[in-house]
Amino acid sequence: MRTAKQVGGHLPSARVTNTANTSFTHYLRTDPFVTEWAADVLTEAITDAEESARAVVVRLGAGEVAAVPERVREQAAAGELDTLASACTDIENAPGGGRCQQSFLTCFGCPNALVMERHLPALLSLAEALREDLQRQDVGQWTARYGTTWQILTRDILPRFSPAQRAAAQETQPHLMLDLLHGPKEWS
Repeated sequence: MRTAKQVGGHLPSARVTNTANTSFTHYLRTDPFVTEWAADVLTEAITDAEESARAVVVRLGAGEVAAVPERVREQAAAGELDTLASACTDIENAPGGGRCQQSFLTCFGCPNALVMERHLPALLSLAEALREDLQRQDVGQWTARYGTTWQILTRDILPRFSPAQRAAAQETQPHLMLDLLHGPKEWS
């Protein structure tokens, strides 16, 4: 039984001679080694569950996150595919065909866009810049230009992040100028 306890009760002989209930109740439950081992296993499981729950990944434009290949998700997580406030999973193949030349604001309606927690500081800056711009513009003009982006950003994306994630992201917010989001003027 000593050897069985040392390996957490997993020896075949322990399994044959005692039921799982008997092994646990009479031998393993009070064993400090088993208690420590179980605490480590539970801590690791809870940590994994928390990290998984916090790992916000949003696929925009009616795309499914599961359809994005794992390698592309890893590249996005590493920042290799970053645009202004999201990642582009395939910039060479825009939905209209060819290399994407659209405004960064159109990313929010594109099935190639992927938003992760790493993008949250830029997303918060974008929301702030849009809010400030609304104070300076006619509401109708602002809505025509930014209304869709605002709706997606404030209803579909930002609510997926916890208050703690948003607070942490506010510490590193970049400054965004809305004029730059539309791309060079000669493209318009």
